[in-house]
Amino acid sequence: MSNYTQSTNFATKDALTSGDPLKIVKGTEINTEFVNIAVAIATKLDSASGTITGATTLSGVTTISDAQRPVIDNIKLGYATTATAAGTTTLTVSSPNQQLFTGTTTQTIVLPVTSTLVLGLGYTITNNSTGVLTIQSSGLNDIVSVPAKATVKVVCILITGTTAASWSYLFEGSSNIPFNDLKNISASVSGNALTVTLNPCTLNFRSSTLTSGAFLTRSVPTAITLTVSSGSTLGTTSAVESKLAIVAIDNAGTVELAIINSTVYGAFDEAELISTTAEGGVGGADSGSVFYSTTARTSVAFRVIGYVISTQATAGTWASAPSNLSGNSVIEPAVPSQLSTASGSAPSYSARAWVIFDGTGTPAILASGNVSSITDNGTGNYTVNFTTALPDANYAVSGDGAWSQSGIYAGVLTTTIDSTRTASALQVSMQNISGNGLNPTDSPFMSVAVFR
Repeated sequence: MSNYTQSTNFATKDALTSGDPLKIVKGTEINTEFVNIAVAIATKLDSASGTITGATTLSGVTTISDAQRPVIDNIKLGYATTATAAGTTTLTVSSPNQQLFTGTTTQTIVLPVTSTLVLGLGYTITNNSTGVLTIQSSGLNDIVSVPAKATVKVVCILITGTTAASWSYLFEGSSNIPFNDLKNISASVSGNALTVTLNPCTLNFRSSTLTSGAFLTRSVPTAITLTVSSGSTLGTTSAVESKLAIVAIDNAGTVELAIINSTVYGAFDEAELISTTAEGGVGGADSGSVFYSTTARTSVAFRVIGYVISTQATAGTWASAPSNLSGNSVIEPAVPSQLSTASGSAPSYSARAWVIFDGTGTPAILASGNVSSITDNGTGNYTVNFTTALPDANYAVSGDGAWSQSGIYAGVLTTTIDSTRTASALQVSMQNISGNGLNPTDSPFMSVAVFR
């Protein structure tokens, strides 16, 4: 950009005497001036709709009205204020880069179509309302939730696609918190079945390789569901409140749902991998210590995304709507090195698997932890199958039972050196004490506990 510089001072020619050759105005002098003027005009910015290219230094103080505010690589400088109304605010390429939300309720903010933007474009969204803002991609996929009094900056990282994968985000300052871990879930009952739903969102999972510390971001572009069929108890008890954990699993990049009775199962550790059992759809998902999903999966990463608090008059008949539903994503604490009731400094070790079952006829589990099923091998002989395998077969076994319905006579639980004992199953035998020896007997009430 250059200013016009005069090459010939034509005014000085007026003072010269007639006949002085310098008094003559030459065509070359006029042409030079026109060239100088043309160069200056060509390198100046028009006052209306001008375009700046290359490196530019601005000096001085300039007041620019909103109508004149510049747009640089799609970034419309300025801000807009919106009062939340439990509605939707849709941003476009011409929306100001700073968005401020006030009010007392929620609002959904839909970001522009990325193909209209440039890489690196960012929007700063401040929530000065008392509700939660939900930021979505143009395909209506959840990117992040913004709590009250928090600010987040979202940046376009792909100019293709309409999912959350085209955007990155970071909470600013003291508001830099992982609030996106709150997921939008729902649960309903119909036809005596329970259906849980995870709405569109993104989730981070650990790697399915236990020796890798990498994490993988997975997108849920449309709502996904899991149905617990009528008759499936999930190990719940009639007329007793239960806490069911809704779990997202990473099936090689596809997010699926699973469910488990956390009242029975206990603490979760998302650093581990889990295996699930197919719910089956026929009312047979009855264990409280088994992860159930639509299709059985093996050694998959998981996230606890919410809880359903439910009390059903008849276990397995899902007739009453949940009394509480929370969309939490937390890593529940693992079992401590010492139980809270222990005294002294010696460590405490809890059971790695336990079960109480009726061994008469077809074995029926009454209650359990980390036990998927009981196999009947013959009179008084059973195999206890673990849901999650133990590290090895070097574990301690304890148990007992009764061999009469009244429980008057005692029974002895035994294992033998040649019986099945693996990391995933344990064979036990129930012997009644009668006369001068022990006799195999089907017991109506047997308990087995495994420690490792």
